[in-house]
Amino acid sequence: MVLLVHMADAVSSNGVAAGEIHVPLQQFDAYIAELPKFIPKLVTTLTILIIVLLVYLVITKTVKTILMKRAKTHHAEGNVKMFLKVWRYTFFVIFILIAALTYSGSLTGFTISVGILTLVLGWAMQKPITGVAAWLMIIVKRPFRIKDRVEIGHYLGDVEDISLLYVTLNEFVEFGHHITGETPTGREILIPTNKLFEYTIINYTKGHDYVADQVIATFTYESDIEKAEKICIEAVQELTKTFGKKVPHEPLTRMIFDASGIQVKVKFFTPAYKREYATLVVKEIVKRVNKAKDVSFAYPHVEVVGKGLKK
Repeated sequence: MVLLVHMADAVSSNGVAAGEIHVPLQQFDAYIAELPKFIPKLVTTLTILIIVLLVYLVITKTVKTILMKRAKTHHAEGNVKMFLKVWRYTFFVIFILIAALTYSGSLTGFTISVGILTLVLGWAMQKPITGVAAWLMIIVKRPFRIKDRVEIGHYLGDVEDISLLYVTLNEFVEFGHHITGETPTGREILIPTNKLFEYTIINYTKGHDYVADQVIATFTYESDIEKAEKICIEAVQELTKTFGKKVPHEPLTRMIFDASGIQVKVKFFTPAYKREYATLVVKEIVKRVNKAKDVSFAYPHVEVVGKGLKK
């Protein structure tokens, strides 16, 4: 079988076309004849892959249901999500390997195909591969987990998701230069995982669901400072007594001199996801100070005292 293609590739001065190409199709016919041989192999491969996929979906749904029922804390839920993500990526790799091995039909062909694919991907996807390495670092080293309150570089937020290429943060903005008093902005930040090797990572909830907070009250020099300190401690204990032994540390107080009085700083741990406790502590302190007779708040003011003046 021969295909004749007439092509006017040159035109003489008298308008006569010249040139004729003869393209043989024997090789093309050979490819067409071989197609029926590949159909059974293709059908077998697809059948095996569908069965493997169905098994994966059933196992994943069952395991997720069981683990989520047993997860009692935010960190436990984060661990479940991370486990399922690792399981999904692992299955994806196994899925590809099964498809390649089934279709190639021989271990030698399979090895060659994997080698060529690895070489091409290693050259064309250097940054994504660095991101995958960073993801593996997160899985092994566990610098943070899903639901942790972290600061990555100059970004502060709660870890919402950890994927192969990105870490998703629910952004928070902080008041001043302390972790205390931060509020959510409603924005999500996507941080490429390959950048994690360059950023400083600070985890504020490592191993627990609480973050440090503090309330500062300034009392006059005439106040009973020991009583003022006791009021601050009792206000915190009253509102945090339901936390039990989960809190990493008991409330602590520090005092410093101020121009208008003595500052009492009470530091305590509060749930990372319920930051209203600082406001409640302030209200409780104010209520107790108003009831006390020998304790009063200090504020910037000027007193004029006259000596030797006759009435």
